[in-house]
Amino acid sequence: MKISIKREQSQAGLSFAEREKFRPQVKKNKLLLLLALLMTAATGAWAQGYNVTFGGFAESEMNTTVNVTSLPYTFTAIGDDAFYPWTVISTSGDIFYNATVTSGGEGKVSANIANYDEMSITVSGPFEGTATIHVTGEDDENRDISCDITVSCEAVGGGSGEEAQTETLLTTIVNTGGNASFKSGNKTFDDKVTVTFSSSVFNDGDEYGWYANGGTSLLTVTGINGYTITSCKFYTKSGTAKTGYTVAGESPSVYLDYANVYTDDSESVNIGETGVTKIEVYGAAAAPTYSVTMKDGVKDADKWTGKVGAATDYQALPLNVVEGAAVSLKFDGTKRVKSVKAVKKASVPDGAINGKFSVNNTGKQVYFAKGNLQAVCTSADNNPSDPETFTWQFAENQWDCVGNNAANNSIDGNGSVSAAGTVDLFGWSTATTTYGIHNSTTASDYSGDFVDWGGTIGTGWRTLTKDEWNYLFMTRESGSKVNGMSPSPDNARYTHATINTDNGTDGIRGMILFPDGVTVNYSDATYWGGINQYSNWNGSTKCTTSQWNALAAKGFVFLPTGGVRNGTTISNSNNNGYYWSSYTASSTNGSAHYTRVVPATEPTTDYDSRKIGISVRLVYDVE
Repeated sequence: MKISIKREQSQAGLSFAEREKFRPQVKKNKLLLLLALLMTAATGAWAQGYNVTFGGFAESEMNTTVNVTSLPYTFTAIGDDAFYPWTVISTSGDIFYNATVTSGGEGKVSANIANYDEMSITVSGPFEGTATIHVTGEDDENRDISCDITVSCEAVGGGSGEEAQTETLLTTIVNTGGNASFKSGNKTFDDKVTVTFSSSVFNDGDEYGWYANGGTSLLTVTGINGYTITSCKFYTKSGTAKTGYTVAGESPSVYLDYANVYTDDSESVNIGETGVTKIEVYGAAAAPTYSVTMKDGVKDADKWTGKVGAATDYQALPLNVVEGAAVSLKFDGTKRVKSVKAVKKASVPDGAINGKFSVNNTGKQVYFAKGNLQAVCTSADNNPSDPETFTWQFAENQWDCVGNNAANNSIDGNGSVSAAGTVDLFGWSTATTTYGIHNSTTASDYSGDFVDWGGTIGTGWRTLTKDEWNYLFMTRESGSKVNGMSPSPDNARYTHATINTDNGTDGIRGMILFPDGVTVNYSDATYWGGINQYSNWNGSTKCTTSQWNALAAKGFVFLPTGGVRNGTTISNSNNNGYYWSSYTASSTNGSAHYTRVVPATEPTTDYDSRKIGISVRLVYDVE
């Protein structure tokens, strides 16, 4: 089986535009065989499925038996000479065909010939016996062509005793995004497969995909962690999916030669160009089995019996069960209850988010308030010497910020505002400053001991210390991760983010905090930026409103960039954010510590004058 490839001149050093002129020229009188099917690419017996057998083709490679796990199934053959039942006739022109099922198949076999040289046979269900497809045609030399293609379908089962496997799409790999830098060696995807290049390739993360510029490289896909790959579909710049070179016992692979993609290094079958842009990996993982028994040393262990699922009869242990099966155990003896211990289950306090966050290395955890702290004044008397009455609350939404609006920009004294509104940017809280609602720009006016903002809400609420902020962002072993992100740290703590990107503006900027022990999928955000590393807003994580609401329901925290207040001047709203800690940097120089949510900056703590007005987010200790 050969294909003639004609190259007019060397393609080395040409631009892509120039390279497009030099596509492989395939002579019509040679066979281009592409089996668009899922072939078993690793050893091991299938526990169920169908063996579909094709015969009558001139080319022996096309007379084959294919194992599939389900029907319908379509077999595709491409090439002028594929249907001749005798020695291949060389012809310089097109051959025109018709295909008709003449016998057998029970109506479950159909055939179609398109583009003069492409034949598709579809088996829609199991049937007994053999179906015959009669193919007729006439070539450009007026020679009549006719042959019979046979199809049979046999249900198989039992295998070698292995657990049944179900074929599914394991993962999809693209050359863009975080994979643009993958150009050599190997890389693992979703802990299921590894892709390997035998030599370095080129990839600019664009429509041209992975290609071997001026050289060659074998691209191989291998299953790991118990996953068996049954086939891979390789997409090229043309967007057409073709199954790669898949042979029982071998890993699927394609051969890259400059801009061309071939099934193997013989370069006999070209499946497209330019480069590989996407790989769909199909396969299966057998459900693991477990033995259920009593631990060694358990008294009266022989009196325990069990059943699996909806079974009615209990059996002696051990029980062999597959992962995910329900198991019921029963004790047939007598036991005396010595004592009952009641354990108090921690409940989420009112106004808190349900996520738990570690704030030190001894396991102490906190809940975050559902929004930034706010002081609401519904009626202002416009008298700076007469403090107003404020109602203290948490913002309705985690992303809410007042910004350059009343009453942030209308504070006209200590605890006094000239216009009704909401304050959410507070100076340092002391007994002399009404929790930091003050328009003074003199640091000494904020002197005195710290008074925690938590007292405005109620017992249990407090402000994080400097060390707790640092541990939360920089050290915490959260155990959280993003599935499908490569690389994804095992202890995801924070990511700069822009949420509500569908709100008609550029979205709301801030910091997303991962709660302890939560795993999410890559698809849970539109785009994931750097995790545990700072980024600018352009490269930050992006979430629509619905995506953020789903994350919030899992306990995620969002710290919006509320800006900074100096007297009554508000700046950097929706770009920079700062959050007070309870730690006084110095009792003499009028400064205090805060953490920062600033683009391209680590969220470590710093200190500044107590006179600045910044955000407050309270926490509640987990009991």
